[in-house]
Amino acid sequence: VPSAANQQKGFFGPIFGPTSLIINNECTGEDPGVPGVAGENRRIKAFRWFCNYFGVPTGDNLSCMGMSEFVVPNQVMSWDVDWLTSWKPGPCTCAMSPASGVIAAYDPGVFPQFSS
Repeated sequence: VPSAANQQKGFFGPIFGPTSLIINNECTGEDPGVPGVAGENRRIKAFRWFCNYFGVPTGDNLSCMGMSEFVVPNQVMSWDVDWLTSWKPGPCTCAMSPASGVIAAYDPGVFPQFSS
């Protein structure tokens, strides 16, 4: 659920913008140039292309620029790259990180509604 501040800025409902913040932790906006700078700009352009291809509307707020960070109260763990193994050949794995990050780790104390 978006915070009240993000709802006032129009960040709610089925929108694309927050995905850049959640997945990539970057909100640089869309560059009018083609192809433009890397990062969120290229993801927005790809999203526009796929929406056009499938004939569906893009919606509003394609960038997370101006959006407040997601805040999970009392959250102190998050998912991050497993830096102990990331240098090895093979798939990259994730590990719990003892820091509050963009992708909050599941904690039954914080999310009791998802506990069995």
